[in-house]
Amino acid sequence: MPTLPKTDELLIRRSFFARAVHAVLFELIAVAMTTIFFVVIMKKSILDMGALSVIISLTATAWNAVYNYLFDRMQKRFGFSRTKNIRILHTLCFEVGLTFATVPIVAYWLDTSFFNAFWLEAALLLFFLPYSIIYNYIYDKIYICIKQRGKH
Repeated sequence: MPTLPKTDELLIRRSFFARAVHAVLFELIAVAMTTIFFVVIMKKSILDMGALSVIISLTATAWNAVYNYLFDRMQKRFGFSRTKNIRILHTLCFEVGLTFATVPIVAYWLDTSFFNAFWLEAALLLFFLPYSIIYNYIYDKIYICIKQRGKH
């Protein structure tokens, strides 16, 4: 096994609780922002669009747990660091997988075609790609600081 930087080891060895906190914070911020987006774009009620945002969020949370677990295992096995390019690739692959899961949900909820639902999801990607990269970068930095402080 290749040797990873200590900071990457800290990230890979996160507990279930730490992973849950990561996912819940990510989704709470995302639900608030996507609900507003849906209300403005779709001209529908905040309750209706809030419910859709929560459904998408629950789907994303489940996918996030599986995807990041597999990503961490891959990182440990192949020994790559979380460089800027790896973070971008990580986010792109996550969003592609999530799009396959959420397009049918959006199409059903909004009573629209898969084509229209896909374009709505594409618009959301313009938000989520930078949001995911920035959120994960900041969260990882804070997590590492907290863990390293706890060892002194």
